[in-house]
Amino acid sequence: TGSAAHVVEAGFAARDGIMAAQLAARGLAGNPSILDGRAGYFDALAGQPDIDLQLGSGSDFRVMAVGQKKYPCCYMLQRIIDTTKQLVADENILADDVARVTVEVNAAFPAIMKYPVPHDVEEARFSLPHVVAATLVGEPMDVRTFSAAKLADGHILEQRGKVDMVV
Repeated sequence: TGSAAHVVEAGFAARDGIMAAQLAARGLAGNPSILDGRAGYFDALAGQPDIDLQLGSGSDFRVMAVGQKKYPCCYMLQRIIDTTKQLVADENILADDVARVTVEVNAAFPAIMKYPVPHDVEEARFSLPHVVAATLVGEPMDVRTFSAAKLADGHILEQRGKVDMVV
């Protein structure tokens, strides 16, 4: 997290999926027990555990449950942005009238949202204060919000200091 590698990792997975589908269409078969068979993935991790992994089939195939990001930042921040936008709109909140914003999170959250003061665009994508502050001031929460100019934006900087993360 906090590097450009994070931006392209989904592209690598998509590329690999397309390649696998193209190879399968040409007759290349894979090991049907690669997950749960002897020397498969689960065996490598835990030595033949008794795992009942329901992958589904057809329309309920597990890959169909993948979420999509609305905003170009960490997936864990998506609902926080939505909620902040909704509160600002519903309550006619002006950023300068806000004294503090407290966001309660689970214990894993701070290990990923680890940039209270982001130094570059990639760190901003994993910065709770940047995201909440930008949302409060009415940023569109698109690629423009995660730019060098917005990292130095005085209004966003002023709001960042109001954001607290509580585990």
